[in-house]
Amino acid sequence: PQVVFEILSPGNTLQEMSRKQLFYDRYGVEEYYIYDPDRNDLTGWLRQNDRLQLVESMEDWISPRLAIRFGWLDTDLKTELKLFRPDGSPFASYTEVSSQLEAISNQLEVTSSQLEVTFSQLEAISNQLEVTSSQLETALQIAEQERQTAEQERQRADRLAEQLRSFGIDPT
Repeated sequence: PQVVFEILSPGNTLQEMSRKQLFYDRYGVEEYYIYDPDRNDLTGWLRQNDRLQLVESMEDWISPRLAIRFGWLDTDLKTELKLFRPDGSPFASYTEVSSQLEAISNQLEVTSSQLEVTFSQLEAISNQLEVTSSQLETALQIAEQERQTAEQERQRADRLAEQLRSFGIDPT
């Protein structure tokens, strides 16, 4: 690895962390960082002259390999470590990412419910269209029957008028 981040937990021992640092030093890690969240302390080492050398101040330190900046952000409760991308925008914290995911999840649930309602409405409209289409088809059939009946009646009237004329009677 070229860059190593260690986040201390209460179970880490000084001896264990010293062994890890020696291992990373021996195997050519370029940058090594240890963060203690309980003490809000960040320590860093940078490879110089073939050895990991302590970084004197981590305030606004920029990782040579990753180009991320380490800064400190004052909140209402405390000062906390904040990492900034190469473009200067902050990385989201776990809490921020969790909140964003929860908001997205809630929005997805709302959207899903709306889609279910919309789908139900579309299904109802589709059913209504089928009924209307069936009614229209029936109306067209009736209209065709009435047209045929009217045509038959006209032909019958023409025949009767012709018969009346043959007897010398004007049907008009």
